[in-house]
Amino acid sequence: EELYDVIVVGRGMMGTAVARHASKAGARVALVGREEKPKSEWASAEVFGAHYDEGRITRTLDPDEVWSWMAARSIERYGEIAEEGEEEFYSEVGHLVVDNQGTDGYLRKLLTNAQRSGGSGTLLSPAELSRQFPYLRFPAGMSGIHQRQDSGHLSPRRLVAAQARAAAGSGCTLVADHAVR
Repeated sequence: EELYDVIVVGRGMMGTAVARHASKAGARVALVGREEKPKSEWASAEVFGAHYDEGRITRTLDPDEVWSWMAARSIERYGEIAEEGEEEFYSEVGHLVVDNQGTDGYLRKLLTNAQRSGGSGTLLSPAELSRQFPYLRFPAGMSGIHQRQDSGHLSPRRLVAAQARAAAGSGCTLVADHAVR
């Protein structure tokens, strides 16, 4: 008979994160939930989690200062999670935001929030936007912000796998033979 300090029900993005953190803190943890089906079975697999998609954009450019700060803290941890879970899930490819209100309104707010949270970005006038992205066609008067670092694409499926492996590596018991509905 196993005794646990924490039993996490659900092997999705939140459940695997909780299990990883609790296990790293020394708690005896059980993570209950089935494993992701192999990619060859995705088309026939029923959807069983919010992480079912394969791509999400992640960036620190956001009008909400708290969201921007939290995103920055998450992005800082991606390397550690990937190493512990032996799974790459994040590609730092940059992010472009375009707006027709010039660089003093919405775009300025995004950049200010990103900078407050430790992120960066470059405001682009309409001419600079067209010059840096000649392969894109923008309506007249569009300005932008190009965030080269601390932004990109992540695979939620791979993130879940990495967090589950990292939790197991810290002593978490994975109970994969029970589906949670």
